[in-house]
Amino acid sequence: MSFNIAVVYTDRLLLEHKDVWAKATEHILTDELSAGSLDLRKLYVYLSQDLKFFEYGLRIVGRAISLCDDYPAANRLAKQAGFFANDENDYFVNVIKDLKEKLVSDSLFTSERIQEIDAMLFPDVAAYINFLKSFGTDPSITYPKVITMMWVMEQVYLDWATRGVKNFQPDNLHWWYKGWIDLHYGDDFSSWTQFLKDEVDKCYIKAFKENDAKTIEDIKSTFLKTADFEGKFFDETYHYV
Repeated sequence: MSFNIAVVYTDRLLLEHKDVWAKATEHILTDELSAGSLDLRKLYVYLSQDLKFFEYGLRIVGRAISLCDDYPAANRLAKQAGFFANDENDYFVNVIKDLKEKLVSDSLFTSERIQEIDAMLFPDVAAYINFLKSFGTDPSITYPKVITMMWVMEQVYLDWATRGVKNFQPDNLHWWYKGWIDLHYGDDFSSWTQFLKDEVDKCYIKAFKENDAKTIEDIKSTFLKTADFEGKFFDETYHYV
């Protein structure tokens, strides 16, 4: 095979597919969110749709743990699952409640409209969720594919949050916005994302040494599909209102 093992594979993916990556990490939705200028209706639509991923995200972590044959890595995954179940869940509960009250009191949405939005599942969001479901239930799914999808999802959020903090975030940003950024920025989240990135590279190196072109192609295709879904998710939720 013609793969260059001296180059970190994840970095190569990011470089070779920078246009796809930019669509997911330099989006107007996340730029406005970081600046605190994102319309509250758009923020609510975005978060209410993102919440639909939450349960499936936890299941994906569980699947990764079950497929991982390295105890330290499995233990790291398990610890992160606890974070998702606590900190991220608490943010969703609190912000959704506050935004509902604010939107109704300011006559931006009626209670009935909010109920309609809560019940909706946008087409691209539905396709993304079906993609996630397949990773949780398909017996042919491998650890390299699961860990690649997890890395892409987290790297996208780390990158847009980092961009937002450096370029757009004001000092007095409301917690509705800042809380979401804080969950995806800083040393802890960076460390978690780096762990996932390293795991993907370990999978690549193993596949390279074993002349396993299929696994390498699986990593690449999963990277591209997940990044594309992330960009479409931002597009669809931003332009709904």
